[in-house]
Amino acid sequence: MQFTPLSSSPVSGWGRIDIERYGGLAGYGMPGSRIRSRGYFMAQDLSAADQALLREIFLSPSEAPTWVRDAFRYHLTRQSDCGPQTVVVAESMVPEVLRDALHDELLPREPAPPHPDPGPSPPKDKPPTHAPPKTGAYDKP
Repeated sequence: MQFTPLSSSPVSGWGRIDIERYGGLAGYGMPGSRIRSRGYFMAQDLSAADQALLREIFLSPSEAPTWVRDAFRYHLTRQSDCGPQTVVVAESMVPEVLRDALHDELLPREPAPPHPDPGPSPPKDKPPTHAPPKTGAYDKP
């Protein structure tokens, strides 16, 4: 099948392409993870071959498998004249120039929730006022 470009660029009208990496051994971007890996690239700055590959990815996306152990999945979001569009693809589908645009971030640790109030504490200068329980014949006066 012969491809006839509509313009000089396969991604004309596209702007910024946001990229986020999820999964892997460290669990990038997953719930509870403190590591996030993301970046962006301008579509017109890509080579013609990478632009054509991205155009193919967005026109006929194939969802990345979720069951591959320790594999990365990439969320690619393009900003275009028609609004944002996001696809999720396997690492092998992402052009190297986009993977190189990623930057890892260490997220701050969320503060621990406050402990429930145990109530008033007994005064420190007085001994406890409760007597040991009576259990048998030896406890009678």
